[in-house]
Amino acid sequence: SQVYNWKIYNEIIMVVANARTFPFGSYRYTYQAYHDSNLSGAETFADRIGDCFPNPFRPAQTGQVNFPIFLSENSFVNIDIFTPSGELVRKLRVGDVAPGDHSQPPAAPTWGGRNDDGELVSSGIYIYRLRTKNASATGKIALIR
Repeated sequence: SQVYNWKIYNEIIMVVANARTFPFGSYRYTYQAYHDSNLSGAETFADRIGDCFPNPFRPAQTGQVNFPIFLSENSFVNIDIFTPSGELVRKLRVGDVAPGDHSQPPAAPTWGGRNDDGELVSSGIYIYRLRTKNASATGKIALIR
């Protein structure tokens, strides 16, 4: 009998399995599964990336768009902003970020509507790709000047 643990976000699932070999080479498995999402001290297992906000984004009103992230461990945070045709507008490298909730300003990574040369970009739809050590997300940002 062996115990296997699977990680699914903040839940732990434990499956206890027992296998018996038959003489003709096939296996018969029996198992029991236990689930307890209220385990004390349970580790957070996965990074989560929320939807950017505000969206649509008006730099004159809000100053920046926020990218909420929840990190389970130290991680890099990379955000790339593209035009719909695939042209890279801005490459943001936040660096090594500590684990925790980075979903609200000032902790959330941000973009202020400028390209890599520091120039304001025009109104339109932009595509973002956000990557951490354990997660990635792609979405759209509507920028209105």
